[in-house]
Amino acid sequence: RRVGNGKYTWGKTGGTYEGPWKDGKMHGHGKRVFGDNGDIYIGDFVMSNREGKGRYTYANGTVYEGEYKQNKADGHGKYTYKTGGTYEGELKDGFRHGFGVYHYKSGAIYVGEWQNGKEHGKGKKVYQNKDVYQGDYVDGHMDGEGTYTWYPDGANYTGGWKNGKREGHGTYIDKDGGIYVGYFENHLMCGSGVFVDCKGNKFQGNFKDDLMHGYGHFSYVNGDSYKGNFKRGEFHGE
Repeated sequence: RRVGNGKYTWGKTGGTYEGPWKDGKMHGHGKRVFGDNGDIYIGDFVMSNREGKGRYTYANGTVYEGEYKQNKADGHGKYTYKTGGTYEGELKDGFRHGFGVYHYKSGAIYVGEWQNGKEHGKGKKVYQNKDVYQGDYVDGHMDGEGTYTWYPDGANYTGGWKNGKREGHGTYIDKDGGIYVGYFENHLMCGSGVFVDCKGNKFQGNFKDDLMHGYGHFSYVNGDSYKGNFKRGEFHGE
């Protein structure tokens, strides 16, 4: 059995291992070149498994440096992707899992929790255009409760989300200071709600597709008012 230090070459693939051996197994700090794909691993081995700390350079240019368990990135580590983005944080079974920071090639940044390679749990994302979302994620989508702020006008929404869209009850403040408190469906105001514009005019009633639709009460700041039906944002009915 191979023991001590030595270099082994696989004749079929041309791959090599150079480093210490124990009972015929790669064991200790060594270098493994994979002949079938050109990947290179330099780091710790335990009985021929990548185990401990190491650096894995993929033939496509992606690099991982960090902890390993049973041949998979597991623990704390950093990926530098061929696309230009980076991830640094916790991993499990080769996936981003736990707390970590992802710098996207676009310039966007996500700081928060991950599960099975996707944003999942509490997190904050600053987009390339400087919009900001902070709140809950499920399987890579804004889902749960969160706040989204648009840049540069400062409009913001706080409330429920589903599959990346506003859903359920929430509060939206537009760029002019108008405030809507009510329900959303598929990202749009839909259902019962109250909207007060920047001048103080107020509507309380039903909405559909971001417009007053159904029964409601519109009160003007000058004291005038209308109670009745609305259709697509306009008075409708007698």
